[in-house]
Amino acid sequence: MAQPPARLDLDDAVNFILLFLKDPAVRQPVASYGNPGYDVFLSNLVRAYLVHTVPPGQLQLEPMFHQRREELEVFLDAAWQLCRRGILRPGVRDLQQQGNGHGHAGQGFSLTSYGRAWISAANPELVPTQPGRFGQLLVKASPRFGPGFSERSQEAAAAYQGGTYLACCTMCGAAAESILLAIAIAKTRDEKTVINEYASAFGRSKIEKRIWSRLTLPVQEEFKRYTALLKYWRDAAAHGRATHITETEAYTSLVLLLRFALFTDERWEELTQ
Repeated sequence: MAQPPARLDLDDAVNFILLFLKDPAVRQPVASYGNPGYDVFLSNLVRAYLVHTVPPGQLQLEPMFHQRREELEVFLDAAWQLCRRGILRPGVRDLQQQGNGHGHAGQGFSLTSYGRAWISAANPELVPTQPGRFGQLLVKASPRFGPGFSERSQEAAAAYQGGTYLACCTMCGAAAESILLAIAIAKTRDEKTVINEYASAFGRSKIEKRIWSRLTLPVQEEFKRYTALLKYWRDAAAHGRATHITETEAYTSLVLLLRFALFTDERWEELTQ
Protein backbone atom coordinates (compact mmCIF):
# COMPACT_ATOMS: atom_id res chain seq x y z
CA MET A 1 0.00 0.00 0.00
CA ALA A 2 1.19 3.51 -0.73
CA GLN A 3 2.56 5.73 1.97
CA PRO A 4 -0.23 7.98 3.32
CA PRO A 5 -0.23 11.67 2.36
CA ALA A 6 1.93 14.10 4.32
CA ARG A 7 0.39 15.30 7.57
CA LEU A 8 -2.77 17.30 6.88
CA ASP A 9 -3.14 20.62 8.68
CA LEU A 10 -6.25 22.71 9.33
CA ASP A 11 -5.64 25.19 6.51
CA ASP A 12 -5.21 22.41 3.95
CA ALA A 13 -8.40 20.78 5.19
CA VAL A 14 -10.42 24.02 4.94
CA ASN A 15 -9.05 24.58 1.44
CA PHE A 16 -9.97 21.09 0.32
CA ILE A 17 -13.54 21.35 1.65
CA LEU A 18 -14.00 24.61 -0.26
CA LEU A 19 -12.62 23.06 -3.44
CA PHE A 20 -14.84 20.00 -2.90
CA LEU A 21 -17.87 22.29 -2.72
CA LYS A 22 -16.79 24.51 -5.62
CA ASP A 23 -15.46 22.05 -8.19
CA PRO A 24 -17.53 19.06 -9.40
CA ALA A 25 -14.33 17.42 -10.71
CA VAL A 26 -13.07 17.11 -7.12
CA ARG A 27 -16.28 15.30 -6.09
CA GLN A 28 -16.57 13.08 -9.16
CA PRO A 29 -14.15 10.27 -8.09
CA VAL A 30 -16.28 9.47 -5.03
CA ALA A 31 -19.72 9.90 -6.63
CA SER A 32 -20.24 6.11 -6.60
CA TYR A 33 -20.24 6.11 -2.78
CA GLY A 34 -23.64 7.80 -2.80
CA ASN A 35 -25.01 11.06 -1.52
CA PRO A 36 -26.63 10.72 1.91
CA GLY A 37 -28.27 14.16 1.78
CA TYR A 38 -25.35 16.35 2.88
CA ASP A 39 -23.29 18.80 0.85
CA VAL A 40 -20.23 17.59 2.75
CA PHE A 41 -20.19 14.02 4.07
CA LEU A 42 -16.78 13.60 5.66
CA SER A 43 -16.31 9.91 4.81
CA ASN A 44 -16.65 10.77 1.13
CA LEU A 45 -14.56 13.90 1.59
CA VAL A 46 -11.63 11.90 3.01
CA ARG A 47 -11.92 9.45 0.10
CA ALA A 48 -11.78 12.38 -2.35
CA TYR A 49 -8.77 13.78 -0.50
CA LEU A 50 -6.94 10.46 -0.82
CA VAL A 51 -7.78 10.26 -4.54
CA HIS A 52 -6.20 13.69 -5.04
CA THR A 53 -3.13 13.17 -2.86
CA VAL A 54 -2.03 9.57 -3.48
CA PRO A 55 -0.50 8.65 -6.88
CA PRO A 56 -3.12 6.71 -8.92
CA GLY A 57 -0.99 3.58 -9.30
CA GLN A 58 -0.44 3.36 -5.53
CA LEU A 59 -3.99 3.98 -4.36
CA GLN A 60 -5.96 1.26 -2.58
CA LEU A 61 -8.84 3.41 -1.48
CA GLU A 62 -10.79 1.27 0.99
CA PRO A 63 -7.84 -0.18 2.99
CA MET A 64 -6.26 3.25 3.17
CA PHE A 65 -9.51 5.06 4.00
CA HIS A 66 -10.17 2.92 7.06
CA GLN A 67 -6.73 3.87 8.45
CA ARG A 68 -7.13 7.60 7.96
CA ARG A 69 -8.81 8.60 11.23
CA GLU A 70 -6.24 11.39 11.64
CA GLU A 71 -7.41 13.12 8.44
CA LEU A 72 -11.05 12.66 9.47
CA GLU A 73 -10.40 14.45 12.76
CA VAL A 74 -8.71 17.38 10.99
CA PHE A 75 -11.59 17.61 8.50
CA LEU A 76 -14.06 17.66 11.41
CA ASP A 77 -12.23 20.70 12.84
CA ALA A 78 -12.09 22.32 9.39
CA ALA A 79 -15.83 21.81 8.83
CA TRP A 80 -16.50 23.44 12.19
CA GLN A 81 -14.33 26.42 11.20
CA LEU A 82 -16.54 26.84 8.13
CA CYS A 83 -19.60 26.58 10.36
CA ARG A 84 -18.20 29.43 12.47
CA ARG A 85 -17.82 31.46 9.28
CA GLY A 86 -21.46 30.82 8.38
CA ILE A 87 -20.64 28.82 5.24
CA LEU A 88 -21.64 25.37 6.56
CA ARG A 89 -24.05 24.07 9.20
CA PRO A 90 -24.47 20.55 10.62
CA GLY A 91 -27.21 18.41 9.09
CA VAL A 92 -28.88 17.59 5.78
CA ARG A 93 -29.51 20.09 2.98
CA ASP A 94 -33.24 20.34 3.70
CA LEU A 95 -36.00 18.46 5.49
CA GLN A 96 -36.74 16.32 2.44
CA GLN A 97 -33.21 14.90 2.40
CA GLN A 98 -32.37 11.70 4.22
CA GLY A 99 -29.41 11.62 6.58
CA ASN A 100 -27.64 8.62 8.08
CA GLY A 101 -26.20 7.53 11.37
CA HIS A 102 -22.70 8.76 10.58
CA GLY A 103 -24.07 12.15 9.59
CA HIS A 104 -26.06 12.44 12.80
CA ALA A 105 -22.85 11.58 14.65
CA GLY A 106 -21.16 14.65 13.21
CA GLN A 107 -19.92 13.74 9.72
CA GLY A 108 -22.64 15.49 7.73
CA PHE A 109 -22.67 19.21 6.88
CA SER A 110 -24.59 21.36 4.40
CA LEU A 111 -24.24 24.82 2.93
CA THR A 112 -26.14 27.67 4.53
CA SER A 113 -27.98 30.17 2.34
CA TYR A 114 -25.02 32.50 2.78
CA GLY A 115 -22.62 29.63 2.02
CA ARG A 116 -24.38 28.81 -1.26
CA ALA A 117 -24.15 32.44 -2.35
CA TRP A 118 -20.52 32.66 -1.21
CA ILE A 119 -19.45 29.49 -3.04
CA SER A 120 -21.32 30.56 -6.18
CA ALA A 121 -19.68 33.99 -6.26
CA ALA A 122 -16.22 33.04 -4.96
CA ASN A 123 -13.34 33.71 -7.31
CA PRO A 124 -11.81 30.27 -7.98
CA GLU A 125 -8.34 31.76 -7.44
CA LEU A 126 -9.36 32.83 -3.93
CA VAL A 127 -11.11 29.65 -2.83
CA PRO A 128 -7.93 28.23 -1.20
CA THR A 129 -7.94 30.75 1.66
CA GLN A 130 -5.25 30.19 4.27
CA PRO A 131 -5.59 32.71 7.11
CA GLY A 132 -3.66 30.41 9.45
CA ARG A 133 -0.74 30.29 7.03
CA PHE A 134 -0.84 34.06 6.68
CA GLY A 135 -0.66 34.30 10.45
CA GLN A 136 2.35 31.97 10.60
CA LEU A 137 4.19 33.87 7.87
CA LEU A 138 3.46 37.21 9.51
CA VAL A 139 4.82 35.92 12.83
CA LYS A 140 8.04 34.89 11.10
CA ALA A 141 8.33 38.33 9.49
CA SER A 142 7.56 40.29 12.65
CA PRO A 143 10.43 40.10 15.18
CA ARG A 144 11.76 43.50 14.08
CA PHE A 145 8.36 45.20 14.25
CA GLY A 146 7.33 44.68 17.85
CA PRO A 147 4.19 43.53 19.69
CA GLY A 148 1.96 46.17 18.05
CA PHE A 149 2.55 44.63 14.63
CA SER A 150 2.17 41.09 15.93
CA GLU A 151 -1.15 41.86 17.62
CA ARG A 152 -2.65 43.74 14.66
CA SER A 153 -1.45 41.34 11.97
CA GLN A 154 -2.89 38.34 13.82
CA GLU A 155 -6.17 40.21 14.30
CA ALA A 156 -6.22 40.88 10.55
CA ALA A 157 -5.78 37.17 9.75
CA ALA A 158 -8.45 36.21 12.31
CA ALA A 159 -10.87 38.81 10.93
CA TYR A 160 -10.41 37.44 7.43
CA GLN A 161 -11.05 33.91 8.67
CA GLY A 162 -14.21 35.14 10.39
CA GLY A 163 -15.49 36.83 7.23
CA THR A 164 -15.27 40.36 8.71
CA TYR A 165 -13.46 41.91 5.77
CA LEU A 166 -13.85 45.53 6.86
CA ALA A 167 -12.11 44.72 10.15
CA CYS A 168 -9.41 42.79 8.25
CA CYS A 169 -8.53 45.84 6.14
CA THR A 170 -8.53 48.10 9.21
CA MET A 171 -6.11 45.80 11.03
CA CYS A 172 -3.88 45.43 7.96
CA GLY A 173 -3.56 49.21 7.80
CA ALA A 174 -2.85 49.43 11.52
CA ALA A 175 -0.20 46.68 11.24
CA ALA A 176 1.43 48.56 8.36
CA GLU A 177 1.61 51.66 10.58
CA SER A 178 3.35 49.54 13.24
CA ILE A 179 6.00 48.74 10.62
CA LEU A 180 6.40 52.45 9.85
CA LEU A 181 6.90 53.23 13.54
CA ALA A 182 9.44 50.42 13.94
CA ILE A 183 11.48 51.71 10.98
CA ALA A 184 11.37 55.32 12.18
CA ILE A 185 12.36 54.42 15.75
CA ALA A 186 15.27 52.29 14.52
CA LYS A 187 16.30 55.07 12.15
CA THR A 188 16.27 57.91 14.71
CA ARG A 189 16.97 55.89 17.87
CA ASP A 190 14.51 58.23 19.57
CA GLU A 191 11.22 56.48 20.30
CA LYS A 192 9.67 59.36 22.24
CA THR A 193 10.18 61.86 19.40
CA VAL A 194 8.79 59.45 16.82
CA ILE A 195 5.69 58.67 18.89
CA ASN A 196 5.03 62.38 19.52
CA GLU A 197 5.44 63.13 15.82
CA TYR A 198 3.13 60.25 14.90
CA ALA A 199 0.46 61.60 17.28
CA SER A 200 0.63 65.11 15.79
CA ALA A 201 -1.35 66.46 12.84
CA PHE A 202 -0.42 64.58 9.62
CA GLY A 203 1.87 62.46 11.77
CA ARG A 204 1.75 59.38 9.57
CA SER A 205 2.74 61.39 6.49
CA LYS A 206 5.64 62.94 8.41
CA ILE A 207 6.87 59.52 9.49
CA GLU A 208 6.62 58.15 5.94
CA LYS A 209 8.58 61.10 4.53
CA ARG A 210 11.21 60.71 7.23
CA ILE A 211 11.71 57.11 6.09
CA TRP A 212 11.76 57.43 2.29
CA SER A 213 13.25 60.91 1.78
CA ARG A 214 16.83 59.62 1.39
CA LEU A 215 16.10 56.30 -0.29
CA THR A 216 16.96 55.63 -3.91
CA LEU A 217 14.08 56.27 -6.31
CA PRO A 218 13.30 52.57 -7.07
CA VAL A 219 13.16 51.74 -3.36
CA GLN A 220 11.04 54.84 -2.69
CA GLU A 221 8.54 53.78 -5.34
CA GLU A 222 8.28 50.23 -4.03
CA PHE A 223 7.86 51.49 -0.47
CA LYS A 224 5.06 53.86 -1.52
CA ARG A 225 3.27 51.12 -3.48
CA TYR A 226 2.92 49.04 -0.35
CA THR A 227 1.86 51.86 1.95
CA ALA A 228 -0.53 53.69 -0.41
CA LEU A 229 -3.18 50.99 -0.82
CA LEU A 230 -2.94 49.76 2.76
CA LYS A 231 -3.35 53.35 3.94
CA TYR A 232 -6.34 53.91 1.65
CA TRP A 233 -8.19 50.83 2.90
CA ARG A 234 -7.29 51.56 6.49
CA ASP A 235 -8.73 55.08 6.23
CA ALA A 236 -11.80 53.92 4.31
CA ALA A 237 -12.52 51.17 6.82
CA ALA A 238 -11.81 53.11 9.99
CA HIS A 239 -14.16 56.04 9.31
CA GLY A 240 -17.93 56.26 9.29
CA ARG A 241 -18.54 56.35 5.54
CA ALA A 242 -20.11 53.36 3.80
CA THR A 243 -17.56 51.17 2.06
CA HIS A 244 -17.67 48.35 -0.47
CA ILE A 245 -14.85 46.25 0.94
CA THR A 246 -15.27 42.60 -0.04
CA GLU A 247 -13.27 39.41 0.39
CA THR A 248 -11.12 40.33 -2.62
CA GLU A 249 -9.96 43.59 -1.01
CA ALA A 250 -9.36 41.88 2.33
CA TYR A 251 -7.35 39.06 0.74
CA THR A 252 -5.29 41.56 -1.28
CA SER A 253 -4.73 43.63 1.85
CA LEU A 254 -3.33 40.60 3.70
CA VAL A 255 -1.05 39.77 0.78
CA LEU A 256 0.19 43.37 0.62
CA LEU A 257 0.83 43.44 4.35
CA LEU A 258 2.90 40.26 4.15
CA ARG A 259 4.88 41.58 1.17
CA PHE A 260 5.46 44.90 2.92
CA ALA A 261 6.75 43.07 6.01
CA LEU A 262 9.09 40.91 3.93
CA PHE A 263 10.28 43.93 1.88
CA THR A 264 11.02 45.83 5.09
CA ASP A 265 12.81 42.89 6.68
CA GLU A 266 14.98 42.36 3.59
CA ARG A 267 15.89 46.07 3.30
CA TRP A 268 16.05 46.85 7.01
CA GLU A 269 19.58 48.24 6.97
CA GLU A 270 18.86 50.46 3.99
CA LEU A 271 15.57 51.74 5.43
CA THR A 272 16.97 52.51 8.88
CA GLN A 273 20.43 53.90 8.07
